[in-house]
Amino acid sequence: MNQKGSVEVFPEDEKEKVILTFGLEGCLGTLVFNEKESGEKAVTLSHYDPLTISLNKDNLKNLVLPNSQIKQSKYKQVLLFVAEDDI
Repeated sequence: MNQKGSVEVFPEDEKEKVILTFGLEGCLGTLVFNEKESGEKAVTLSHYDPLTISLNKDNLKNLVLPNSQIKQSKYKQVLLFVAEDDI
């Protein structure tokens, strides 16, 4: 919790790469995906508790804003997900 991780996948990679989190239970999960023209894909996944959402937002800004490769990538998506305690 209160961490982020990244994985890059290249077209020539033969093994599957996995990035995951679990036990959100009210926390905020954020996934940033981008794909370059070369076919290289990058995914960053974060998991932050409700009291540190501003830290997560700052980390995302630091990841995306200065990174011209993400801005110029052919495909990009940002997904936000929150899980409740009762789920």
